[in-house]
Amino acid sequence: MSLRRLPVEVCVHPQTVDLFDEVDRDYPEIKRQLLADFRQYVESGFERRPKRFGKVDLYTRPASILSAQLMHIHICMPPPNDFPAHLPVARMTCRRKEPHRDASLVYVRGECEDHRYCILGLLYPYAHERAQNNGLMLRLAALAREFRDNN
Repeated sequence: MSLRRLPVEVCVHPQTVDLFDEVDRDYPEIKRQLLADFRQYVESGFERRPKRFGKVDLYTRPASILSAQLMHIHICMPPPNDFPAHLPVARMTCRRKEPHRDASLVYVRGECEDHRYCILGLLYPYAHERAQNNGLMLRLAALAREFRDNN
């Protein structure tokens, strides 16, 4: 007996669309492209990685957000740049010292409905610096927990 997989569902959280504002001004098509790439990546079981997608990581700070399972994907910026194909995925990370290249797509997966994903925003520029902002991370974690609890 084979288990039938449900179709992948991806949404953008309505309370965090502002986290796309800055990148939308500089690269008007990037949001649509990232969402399409993310959907394809998830539909492939994270096997067919888009060239601009790098390492996938769990946010771990502050420690209180661990239970939210708040994830991020390092994104190669600016478009149309991609990570070099010869690099191992574990080394495909953004450059802290180059803010215009430092980007992370933040998302969460449903707890029970594991075919459902919610994009919580794009941290860009200064993704690493923004991830050190406890207020922002606690806000994202609260929204992630809510999404997981309802999905």
